[in-house]
Formats: sequence, C-alpha cells, structure tokens
Amino acid sequence: MRLKTFTAPSMREAMQLVREALGSDAIIVSSQPGDKGKGVRVTAAIEQPAEPALASKAAPGFDTMERLTESLMRHGTPGVLAERLLAGAAKAQVRTTEPIVSLAAALDTVFAFTPMALPEAARRGGRPIMLVGPPAVGKTVTVAKLAARAVIARKPVMLVTMDTQRAGAVDQLAAFARVLKVELAQAADEKELARVVREAGDHAVLIDSAGINPFDGAETAALAAAADAVHAESVLLMAAGGDVAESAEIAEAFAAIGAGRMIATRVDLARRLGGLLSAAQAGRLAFAEVSITPRIAEGLTPINPIALARLLLPWAARGQSDLTLRTPRKHAAAS
Repeated sequence: MRLKTFTAPSMREAMQLVREALGSDAIIVSSQPGDKGKGVRVTAAIEQPAEPALASKAAPGFDTMERLTESLMRHGTPGVLAERLLAGAAKAQVRTTEPIVSLAAALDTVFAFTPMALPEAARRGGRPIMLVGPPAVGKTVTVAKLAARAVIARKPVMLVTMDTQRAGAVDQLAAFARVLKVELAQAADEKELARVVREAGDHAVLIDSAGINPFDGAETAALAAAADAVHAESVLLMAAGGDVAESAEIAEAFAAIGAGRMIATRVDLARRLGGLLSAAQAGRLAFAEVSITPRIAEGLTPINPIALARLLLPWAARGQSDLTLRTPRKHAAAS
C-alpha cells in the first residue's frame, strides 16, 4: 500500500492531484486545513504502487512497509501522524528487518513514554495523583489498581473520591478500599480536598475525580481548581477504541487544564488504537500505562515503544512468549 500527501488551494484541486498521481482507485485517508489555515492537505492511499515497475525495483523491507501502512490505516491513525511513523520506520529498516522494532523506533521519536512511579506522601516530596477523564473510562477501578501497586510495595496510601454524586460511586471505591485495607476519604470540592490532603500525613494520596464533560467550561474549571488546590498531578484516562477526532479533542481539553500523562483503558476490548495515538499527539501526552484486565492486583502495565508497537502489529507479535498485553474479551468490560 502506498501513502502520499497532497496540498492544494482547494479540495477540488487536491482531488485532481490525487487522481493524477495515484489514479481513480485511491482512498482518501484524511483531509485537513493547510498551513496557517490556507488551502487543504489531503492524505491518500492506494493498494498497489502507481507504477507497476516499482514492485520489481522495491528495496529490501518494501513488503514490511506495506504491512505497516496497512496496519496504521486499519487502526485509523491520522494521515499526517501515519506519515511520520512510516518515515521513522523506514529509517529504522536500515538497522533492522523486524517490523515491531522498526515501528517502535518511530514511536519513540514521536511520543513520550513515562510510566507511573509509586506515589509518595507530600512530606516526602510527593504529589497527589488525580485521575481525570470523561465519564465511564474506568477511573475508580484504575485508582484501585494504583493503590494495589502501592500496597504490594508496602507504601502507605490513602484513596480520596470526589465522585460523590454518581449513584454507587463511593460504595464501589469503599469496597476496593476494604479489600486493600487502605483509608478512604470523600471530598465534594477543592476546599474539602485540601483539608483531606493536609491530614493525609505519611500517606500518599490517590484521587478519583468525577467524570466530566471536557467541553463544559464550568466543569473543567472546577476540576482544574481541585487539582491546583492540592498541587496534584492530573493523569488522563482515555478509553481505547474511541473515534480519532473525538479522542484528540478530549485530550486537548484535559491537557489545557494540566494533564500531562495518559493511561489507556479497555485496551483488551479495542482492536483499533488510532484514537489513543491521536489523543497522545493532540494533547502532547506521555503514554504512562495501559489497563488490560479488571483484576486489581495486575491490572496496569507500563507501556513503552516496543509494547505499543506489539499492540499495533499483532500479526508481527504472534508467537512471542513475552507478549502479555492482550487478554480475552470476556475480561474487557470492567477494565
């Protein structure tokens, strides 16, 4: 598969360029405004090279690049981002013939990867960690998973819920707190949150915020005020499988109020991860962890370029014994 980008003063002229270069069978992958909002930028693809002679002249690794292109398109990767990743993978092909390694090298140049460290209490230089995101992305379960990680490491931790209005939300986190034998507090607003954090003592603080509409100014302002009140690190939870454009806009909205890292949830359920790539790029968010199972004790996995490449290229990862980022669909609903 061949991928090419065209710029023109208008969509009509861009389409003419596409037809002239790739023929009438070309597929439009993406379209967006040109530089500084002038004209249009169109990315198109075609199943076969425009000139048959290219097949016989293809350099080593040509088949691999075709498969990488197909895979990124299948995930719904935005055209411009796909171009960057393919260009990086092509450079890496000089050093390796492994598609996963090639794509990982490209991912490493485009994205940041910063796993979650074990939380520390404020008096030891730590900051509270606040999980943020739209409703139903798994914040409560993920807070419990982070707490379980701290308990296993024998670090004292306190859970705080700000999700006090949703039916059953407090009870759900309270059940996790009882199992983990950790403290749980409630805070309806930033003033109560500040008091709870001040009284946390030697306990690290993990905050389960209420899901908000990222396009509602009042809701985002209230969430930002709560995070600022306790100098918390806001970590965005993004569910895999979402629409590419919507995911990008959601990430941008949460990045604007302080989110700098992202935990991907429901990765075991989704089969198209372009929304996660789009969100990380649009919000300039570092990949932190992925949620791959509802099991609290082992539900989060740090993500790195190789692991992300394996998720994006399951056909290349089959048979590798250390591939652990896929779990059966039956576990997906609670992750």
